[in-house]
Order: sequence, then structure tokens, then C-alpha cells
Amino acid sequence: MNVVSKKNKTMNNFFLNQAENKEIFIRNSKSFNFCLEKNSSLYIKNVIFKPDNNVINISGNFKEKSIFKYVIADFSPGNTSLNINLDLGNPGLQVDVSIFCLSFKDNQKKFNICLNNKNKNIKTNIDSFGIAFDQSKIHFLNTCIAQKKSKKNILSQKGKIIIFDKKATGSIQPILKIFENDVSATHNASIGYFNNDYFFYLLSRGLKTTDIKKMLINGFLRQASRFFDKNVNEEINEVVKKYVQC
Repeated sequence: MNVVSKKNKTMNNFFLNQAENKEIFIRNSKSFNFCLEKNSSLYIKNVIFKPDNNVINISGNFKEKSIFKYVIADFSPGNTSLNINLDLGNPGLQVDVSIFCLSFKDNQKKFNICLNNKNKNIKTNIDSFGIAFDQSKIHFLNTCIAQKKSKKNILSQKGKIIIFDKKATGSIQPILKIFENDVSATHNASIGYFNNDYFFYLLSRGLKTTDIKKMLINGFLRQASRFFDKNVNEEINEVVKKYVQC
């Protein structure tokens, strides 16, 4: 049986039956709520191109041994606010969130992810990657919580922001709150400027600043491209190329 989707002007609602698996593609910003029955799996792929103030709120309910995966590629010439707040109250759950973000001009990109583990044998993973150009800002706030009795949980976070221009800024807050001893938890975060020596070397070889931007973005896009099909990747490349005027 297929997923049941109820739509309104501001939010989608996805309901999966027991042992049902579904992959859904979402274009631009759209908040949604989901309900996963036992052993079901929901995989959301989200691409944002819309030059607007994009606001996305995600909430959901999980039954035992269900899986939620969410990938967002935000390449919009506008502001973005993403909020994911999930309570994981049943055993054997899995949540995987991957974020890829490019910010330009004076855009502000804010991503707030909170995964609250309340039972045993839960796996959570958050990957956050971004490049900030011009005067833009990127902020990742990633929180994973392991409550008491959440035994055998595995919590993982990775974050990286590259600052291309001096007036651009980035921040990462990887937060782990652990209230149970029998838990495996790891996190790493890095923020840094694009290597000046490499930048001036490329300029000396005849490349323009826009050429260097294109090289950096293409390397970044290779990480995100594996999640999307050929047509979406071609559209991503055209949108980014047009925006940075490469």
C-alpha cells in the first residue's frame, strides 16, 4: 500500500503503514509531519531553489524499528530556516539527516536539528556541510540527546563550513547531552577560511575569482550529487552557475 499524503497550504502529512518503504522528492520549502508504523521507512529528498524566505518545520511520530532519512540541498538565493525536532520514544529507531548549503550575498541560513532519544538501540546521525560567500551567514545547531535508559544508542554528528569571503560568517554548535552510560557518541565540527595560498596560486595561474568559486562549488556538489538523480543534478548545476555568474 502506498503512503498516504494529506496536503494543505503550509504542510504535508505523510503516513506510512507497517513495513512500508517510501522515497519522496520535495522541491523548495515545505513543512511536513510524518507518522511511521513499525518497520516502515521514509526517505525525503529536498532541494531548495526558490529565492525567498524559506521556512521548513519538520515533526514526526515513530513506531518500533522505523527509519527516517532526510537530505536537504539548499542552493536558494534567499534566507532559510530549517527546524527539525523529533522525540524518539520507541526502540530500534534510525534517523539520518544530511544538510548541504550554499549561501550568497547577505543571505542567512539557519539549521536547527534536535533528536531526543528516549529508548534503546536507536541510531541518529547528523551531517552538515556549507560554504558561505560574500556577506552571508550559515549557522548549524545540532543537538542529540540520550535520555536515561536509552541503552545501546549510537549518536553521531559531523559539521563543516568553508568561509570563502572575509565578510561571510559561519558557526556550528554540536551539542551532545548524555544521561546514560551505555551509549556511543561522537561529534566533530570545523570552520575555516578558504586557503589563501591556494587562492593566490590559482589566481597566478590565470584563473578568475569566479573560476575558483566554481571549482570549490563543484567539489562541494559532488558530495550532494549522490543523493539525487541526473535531472535534479543538472538543474542544480545550472542554478548555481547562473547565480555565481561562472
